[in-house]
Amino acid sequence: MQRVKNYGSFLQAYSLKHTIEALGHTVEFVDYEVGKGVVEKKPNLPKLAVHGVKVLWNLRRKNYREVRRLDFLGRFDTEYFPQLGLPEERRYRTKVDTLVIGSDEVFHCLQGEKDIGYSKELFGERNNASRLISYAASFGATTLQGLRQHGIAEEIGRMLEKFDAISVRDENSGVIVRSLAHREPVFHLDPVFLYDYTPLMPASVPMRDYIVVYAYSDRISPQEAREIKAFARAQGKALVSIGTRQFFCDYNLVASPFELLSYIRHADYIVTDTFHGAVFSIKYNKQFAVLVRDSNRQKLRDLLGRFGLEKREVRDLHALSGILRDKVAYGPVNEIMAQQVQSAKAYLQNNL
Repeated sequence: MQRVKNYGSFLQAYSLKHTIEALGHTVEFVDYEVGKGVVEKKPNLPKLAVHGVKVLWNLRRKNYREVRRLDFLGRFDTEYFPQLGLPEERRYRTKVDTLVIGSDEVFHCLQGEKDIGYSKELFGERNNASRLISYAASFGATTLQGLRQHGIAEEIGRMLEKFDAISVRDENSGVIVRSLAHREPVFHLDPVFLYDYTPLMPASVPMRDYIVVYAYSDRISPQEAREIKAFARAQGKALVSIGTRQFFCDYNLVASPFELLSYIRHADYIVTDTFHGAVFSIKYNKQFAVLVRDSNRQKLRDLLGRFGLEKREVRDLHALSGILRDKVAYGPVNEIMAQQVQSAKAYLQNNL
């Protein structure tokens, strides 16, 4: 999934690559061939592209400038993917000692995205590796019931049985592995938690007194926007969206992945409806609130539960301001994080 053009995908790929290299290994990304979809694409899915963004912050020039249109996806091709070491030409079934499948929704095969579909290569088929493992893989919104309804449950089970080690990130994925592969997976955190990006992040940002809204541009409802704006105005904070255009925000910024993390770190609050928005918030010990969607309910609620942060979910919009004002006690959270990071590195060390 390293070629998916969004911040979370880039940062988890960057982290996993450098974490494995730090263990003494050479890393090369392997591409997968898109399979025929099992389900049809639903209309009005969130768009990953960003167009028509009004404000761009350029840290080198130290100023804001207005832009009529920005090809955000193009920046991944020209700037960000080269940082991962991704060649322009895709490489399939590369001969390697160990093939690591993951992270994120690599097993989410019941989705209508035409650039993913039901790719059996994401389940290890036709690989050219001596050893096959996963790391923090997720079935996303794909459930055991769904796999059975579409008649591919047994096939998925046969492919999972061939893995030498299976690591998942959420209980829904664990249920599927137990039921179909008849084995107990191990659970690990998203790779973003494993890596210290600090040397790559700007030490400061050109803003203060702001709230980051980290969400897909077409998922924040007018009602949600009103509640978010009301809290921001009451606190005297500006609303900032990064990487997507939010109609109700004061600033819509475009930033590199590492600049994004710096904006997150320096924000007063975070409001998000994405998995990685919650990951960034937890990693940098922010006061945050999460709007859970049907598409990410399985893995996002699982993430909050693993850190004891279930109360950060906004189940009633009128509770948003109270959730944001209720400070997170990050001592226990950071202890869990440190333990899980060590567990993840030990898993990789033992299975590569």
